[in-house]
Amino acid sequence: MNSQGDRAIDEEGESFDWGTLVPLFAHPTKVALIEAMVFIGRPLSASGSMHMFDCKWNLSCVSYHMTSLAKAGVLTKVGEQRRRGAMESYYYFPPEPYFPAEEGNEGEKRAA
Repeated sequence: MNSQGDRAIDEEGESFDWGTLVPLFAHPTKVALIEAMVFIGRPLSASGSMHMFDCKWNLSCVSYHMTSLAKAGVLTKVGEQRRRGAMESYYYFPPEPYFPAEEGNEGEKRAA
């Protein structure tokens, strides 16, 4: 499969427009979290990221999406710090990207 811009092209020359499909499934909060970490280049906590978003989302929403990105292998918990009586978890990208299992294969880590 080749790609041309936002379009994937298979062996038969058929194309698929990823640029149209992805925004329908990628949650804006998850995209914003990933972009924020790429921009600042260091781990973030849910509450720490709230300052970057000018409280556009509530803390439980940001925390949920950060945790779901970690469960999917996109982020890794890299530390914790006690703050105001609660544990604040920090997340960042894993050193090796994780690719989910495909039909009968177990998940694997590959070099990017």
